[in-house]
Amino acid sequence: MPRVETAPDPDRRRLIEEYLPQARCAAQRFARRGVERDDLAQVAALAVVHAVDRRDLRRAELLPAYVSRVVDGELRRHLRDRAAVVRIPRAARFDDTLARRTAQAPLPLADEDRAAGGAPVEEVTIERALIARAARSLDGRQRRLLLLCFFRDLTQEEAAAELGISQAQVSRLLADALGRMRRLLDRDDP
Repeated sequence: MPRVETAPDPDRRRLIEEYLPQARCAAQRFARRGVERDDLAQVAALAVVHAVDRRDLRRAELLPAYVSRVVDGELRRHLRDRAAVVRIPRAARFDDTLARRTAQAPLPLADEDRAAGGAPVEEVTIERALIARAARSLDGRQRRLLLLCFFRDLTQEEAAAELGISQAQVSRLLADALGRMRRLLDRDDP
């Protein structure tokens, strides 16, 4: 199919440059979430470009709100796709008594004992034990949903089809399950 040439939009460049400072501010708001600030700034800048390219010329007065929503949405999506699902309390990561309470014997500390991700084996074992204990506090449907979404890497739509529920229900169930797990893990955080 031949490429269709379109006239350049004279406002495009001006609008992108106008909204880039807003994108940088949004990226800074999200920067304390364990992702590089430069990565977030780049995601936010690309979101501005996409928002400007998809804008409705008939609704120019709504462009600032639209750009803001698109940038925030892209940053949240980026963080969701790259951040840890459940935050392990810092104090719990190295607490041997917590490992015993969850019936996991701590492994001896040695510099050469490292898991695949580079973390000490003991830390990985404790984190897995904490997450497993938190998951046991969920009902069967929520545990199955976590399995489908985070271990079988199904999308919310695919998980919904497998469970016979809507994607919106999947989203709510996941949010509730992760919230319960976080609250349980936070209770262990002194």
